[in-house]
Amino acid sequence: MCATAPATFRAYGGMVKAAVREWVDREAPSQNQVRDLLSETLIVLSER
Repeated sequence: MCATAPATFRAYGGMVKAAVREWVDREAPSQNQVRDLLSETLIVLSER
């Protein structure tokens, strides 16, 4: 595991929290858009 991996995934957790809050509070982006964004981001981060 890379030395920066824990920090990277903690930052991802913050992104998840913010994206879900946007979806719940503002209903935009859509649930599907949030899921796609977070899934694609996690894939990219896991490949690093």
